[in-house]
Amino acid sequence: MGRGIRLNRHGCGLPLTALDPPAHNRPMPAPLHLKLLGPFYVERLDQPVTAFESEKARGLLAYLALTAAYPAPRESLVAMFWPDLAPRPGRHNLSQALSSLRRTLAEDAANPFFLADRQTIQFNEAAGVAVDVLAFEALLEACRQCAHARPALCPACADRRREAVALYRGDFLAGLGVEGAGDFDDWVALRRERLHRLALGALEWLADYHEARGELGEAEGYARRQVGLEPWREEAHRGLMRLLAHGGQRSAALAQYEACRQILAAELGVLPAVETTRLHERILAAEQDRVRRLPPQPTPFVGRRAELAAAAGLLAAGDCRLLTVVGPGGAGKSRLAIALAEQLDLRFLDGVCFVPLAGLAQADELAPAMAAALGLTFGQGEPTAVVRSFLRQKELLLILDNAEHLPEAADWLGHLLGEAPELKLLVTSRERLNLRWEQVFTLGGLACPSPDPSADEPFSEAETLFQSAARRSETGFQLDADGRRAVAALCRLVDGLPLALELAGALVRQRSPAEIAASVARSAGTLSAPWRDVPARHRSVWATLDYSVSLLEEPARDHLIALGVFRGSFSAAMAREIAGPDPARLDELADKSLLRREGRGRYGLHELVRQYAAEQLAARPERAALAARHSAAYAAQVKRLAPELRGAGIAAALDALERDHVDIQVAWERALVERDKALVDGLWAGQFYYHSLRGLLHRGREAFTAAREAFADPARRLRFTNYLGHFQRRLHE
Repeated sequence: MGRGIRLNRHGCGLPLTALDPPAHNRPMPAPLHLKLLGPFYVERLDQPVTAFESEKARGLLAYLALTAAYPAPRESLVAMFWPDLAPRPGRHNLSQALSSLRRTLAEDAANPFFLADRQTIQFNEAAGVAVDVLAFEALLEACRQCAHARPALCPACADRRREAVALYRGDFLAGLGVEGAGDFDDWVALRRERLHRLALGALEWLADYHEARGELGEAEGYARRQVGLEPWREEAHRGLMRLLAHGGQRSAALAQYEACRQILAAELGVLPAVETTRLHERILAAEQDRVRRLPPQPTPFVGRRAELAAAAGLLAAGDCRLLTVVGPGGAGKSRLAIALAEQLDLRFLDGVCFVPLAGLAQADELAPAMAAALGLTFGQGEPTAVVRSFLRQKELLLILDNAEHLPEAADWLGHLLGEAPELKLLVTSRERLNLRWEQVFTLGGLACPSPDPSADEPFSEAETLFQSAARRSETGFQLDADGRRAVAALCRLVDGLPLALELAGALVRQRSPAEIAASVARSAGTLSAPWRDVPARHRSVWATLDYSVSLLEEPARDHLIALGVFRGSFSAAMAREIAGPDPARLDELADKSLLRREGRGRYGLHELVRQYAAEQLAARPERAALAARHSAAYAAQVKRLAPELRGAGIAAALDALERDHVDIQVAWERALVERDKALVDGLWAGQFYYHSLRGLLHRGREAFTAAREAFADPARRLRFTNYLGHFQRRLHE
């Protein structure tokens, strides 16, 4: 049976599971269970109890169970159940009914179900009783008091409501008739109506909740229960029609309208409301004019299960009208959008449509492109007006692919969403649109394998995509253990970027996985393929980045290239001091998917972007000056931290060295190559304490071996020999 309620001494009901202690010391379950939602039903120690003397006995039991907060005066009970009797025979009948209940329920004299004296009768909470009505009410009250983050999508409240409606088997005390007890009948009627309304509200909420999450089967079940409880309730019929249509069951949706029409005519003698008829007409029209225009894809869609589920959940939510999938070039934004549209196709009454924007030169070409994708003709109308008129009454998912170069189009899209209440936009872009309608979904690389995957470790999404591309290039391609390690390194090197993996997989006819990985480690510019059926910007990683950088204005472009001087993540302060961009510029580059925010005011470059920027920087005259500022800035930072490394601030100083260690190491190596004594003097403390305190003894030995060999003067050689000796001794301990 469903979860019941144990009455406390204040008469309040709490779900049994909320009161239950851990299983190892959990008490015995309540010996008496009352099911009053639907036909009257009682269990005593899990066995049905049926031998009640009369309907009045059943009614008395139900009333006492639900008013156990206070003792019930005997006079009130007599007036409720035997209003036609004088007080004395009425009290006699009440005593007889109570005795009958005690016998029927096999009451334990030591712990009775009823506490009675000459004036009152009350349920005894210590005897234990579970009542479905109280459980139902308590669950819904908990929802009312819940501090929701998003009330319409609260999972905890969904669980409570599901549990509550599972308890609701039907109308309160359905079929129970107590003759001559008008006050009791009134009490039942009032409570029955209230519980009925609560059940309908919970079912409606659950249908909306599951529909918003894209769980149409669950939503349909709750909608059908609403119709079952109130067949004349048009809102429930409309909800069910909509769910059936969204689930692709359009014939069933039309049949539901006909059922609604017949019920309203028979029960109320009225026609369906305008809203119901309009929905019926829209479903009929969608049967004939539904749009489904998605481009076929030449390669299979790999991975992205988590991203698909998360994005589908956002897009299915009623409050999401514009979802922008943002990510770097080559992240697979278009493929994800198409896969989403295929998955959600039937949930949009008027269909889904893909609009490619990459070939557009300016924003005023957007409306003609949308019209062409939707199959509209202009006649005498202006394209923008034709598109707006068509979309105004459509429940449609419109995919606008590659919108980053048309920022001026954002305002028009905002107006369109305001005019077309059932329209949803799914936009792919390298930067957000910055509209209030917008929810942003950031797309990164595919899930990558561990650095040295074992033979029984499942292939990651990134490895699977590489193999899929490789087998298209060379049928029968297989990975041995060495090849898999090389592919794992490649996947991690490119951060699972799908375009890079597809390009790399296309090279297996000419090179082994190890050779491909080694080549990409030197420069991802080697990743290219002579594909004729993709835009030029997707035929190589460098072409993709060239396109992204071409969308930047010149100052931002120069700042991005200057950031190629960094090898690891960096703080906004270091970026400003060394390369020039201020925090606003860094945020601009991050918004365009060319930089990553890494928390605590820090940023980083995707490895492929870093390689690209570093190669571009190598050809520029300012490279030497930037490198010098980079080394000097990190040497100064280490010099500032050195006193803390010997004192109370050692933990924070080590964390700071950890964050910047990659660039400190670059500065150290540059100082040794250039034999720059001032830089080395500033950096040695960081190298010594970081490697020593972090236990990186082999690396510390290598660092000071190189330092000793770089300088000829005896004093420095002696100092570095001493530090080297420290690491050698530690290694032999």
